[in-house]
Amino acid sequence: MEKQCLLMYPEWHHQPFRLTKQDIEHPATVIETFIDDYTLPEIRLLLSKWINRVLISQAPEPLEYLWFREELERFIEASFLFHRNKSITDSTESALRDFIAMIAHEIKGQLTGIVHTFQCIEEYMGANTDKANTYLQLAWGMSRNALSILQNMLATTSIQTGKMKIQVTKKQLSIQRFISSCIASIKPEEHPSQIKVVTQFKLTADLVISTDNTKLRQIIVNLLQNAFKYATQKSFIKVYTTESRKHLIIKVYNVGDTIPEDKIKTLFTPFHQLENGKAGVGLGLYLSKTYAALLGGNITVSSSKKGVTVFSVTLPKR
Repeated sequence: MEKQCLLMYPEWHHQPFRLTKQDIEHPATVIETFIDDYTLPEIRLLLSKWINRVLISQAPEPLEYLWFREELERFIEASFLFHRNKSITDSTESALRDFIAMIAHEIKGQLTGIVHTFQCIEEYMGANTDKANTYLQLAWGMSRNALSILQNMLATTSIQTGKMKIQVTKKQLSIQRFISSCIASIKPEEHPSQIKVVTQFKLTADLVISTDNTKLRQIIVNLLQNAFKYATQKSFIKVYTTESRKHLIIKVYNVGDTIPEDKIKTLFTPFHQLENGKAGVGLGLYLSKTYAALLGGNITVSSSKKGVTVFSVTLPKR
């Protein structure tokens, strides 16, 4: 038979903090005051005296004990609060840095495309008005896309208790038209690398799903930009869209170098570079993976020995 625990906690064990409201708001002041009032040698001496008295008479000096015990409790409580507040502050700062980095990454991608497009406009200006106008419309579309991304990220992302919170706003979306518009928003009719984009739809006629328009666009645009970056010249990018009974599946294929297995495992890790000098800091795929999860889906990747890499996005229809 187990012995009954006879340990009795003192009355103050479950009572509220000894700290005042002002102390709770500024716990560092309590810690500093305690350290100023009690030097380390004094603390050691007091504790040593208590131990000796307890061993000899089983009771410490009452007044000395009560006064120091109260200050020690205040110090411990303040230390606990200070540590907790610091942890929240550190987490908030970290989440804020990540958020700023993600915004910078997304806008940088759009601005890079816009700058390149204006270079093409300058090249064709006067020599080929039709091509110049085509690139002008592309630059206009990229600019609107960049503004939409920025507004959406600012409006739907917040930092709460040290964590990044992202809201999702769903609405009805015609998939075939939407996928085509995503491709058109970043692809000139003639890509400098002569990379062609092929689309294939195997869907119910005019399929409509409920999802977050802006976040899904960011996912697809990020995957397309990634495919353009790594595809070999004069190859192709294929966007294949199909469906199952409950899900929409979007696959983005490109032909380039095979991604090693060990690299695939960290492909969606933030701030992880795939290839120095060519890749970014790994935020595009991380953000795409995060958004896919928020939309109730997932992104997977495979890369064959022949250099065909496939990113598969699976999303619920509703």
